[in-house]
Amino acid sequence: MKNIFKILLALSMAALLVSCSPKTNDANNVTDGPVDSDTQTPSDKDDDTIMYTNLTKDETKAELKKTLSDKGLNDGDISAFDYYNSMDKFAEKNPDFLGVNCRITTFSLIKNSLDITKEIEDKSSVLDFDKKAISDKNLLNEDELKKFITYYAPININDEKAEYEDLIIKEFNERGIKFKNDDVKVVSVYLNSNDEIDGNILFIGHTGLMYEDQGKVYFLEKLSFQEPYQLLKFNTKKDLYNYLMKKYNQDMGENTHEAIITENDKVFKY
Repeated sequence: MKNIFKILLALSMAALLVSCSPKTNDANNVTDGPVDSDTQTPSDKDDDTIMYTNLTKDETKAELKKTLSDKGLNDGDISAFDYYNSMDKFAEKNPDFLGVNCRITTFSLIKNSLDITKEIEDKSSVLDFDKKAISDKNLLNEDELKKFITYYAPININDEKAEYEDLIIKEFNERGIKFKNDDVKVVSVYLNSNDEIDGNILFIGHTGLMYEDQGKVYFLEKLSFQEPYQLLKFNTKKDLYNYLMKKYNQDMGENTHEAIITENDKVFKY
């Protein structure tokens, strides 16, 4: 692949290049679009490893909001969290707005549970669409945008022989990023790109929020700019890990690293 846009195109629809959308709809038998009932188990699976909802019912939304509040997320951030039952209706009401993606959604919910003490510049192409969406609707104030950029700006790889997992953890420390909530975790998929535009980098290609409740593991994600929110329920953290790797761990070009999944500022463990 010659540049970051071609790589992200493989993860997304052609019109939504940097969009946090999955590699393929059937990689793990989970449907991306709206569903008729609020909660479903994929019909072609023999077990209930994954159940999910597109958050179409008011009671489901209320239950999610209460859960996030009980687990310590900021009530203002939760109240500001937008739910759209229909992406068509959203596009109709916002014809010139790109929408929000996984990075914007996750940061908007977790921003008051983060300490980010450093500020870095981002000259890459990775966050171009994020910045435009944020600017178009004033989704973040100036200080929050600076923290957003510090959090999501790609990691430049100067030593190709380095352990990439170590580079990610080191970068959290160098950027002064600290997580203050132990009950709701940020789970991110780092992808490796090496092209003539941005060079050799690690960047967050997908992200969402994970929490555990009554022995189950839940993952809240935004699939892409104009695709719906999705809440998935897994039996174990390993099931969540497998879901993310099957969807997002694809060939990024010659001599690039496989996807790396993190849980807050640590490598994901199960």
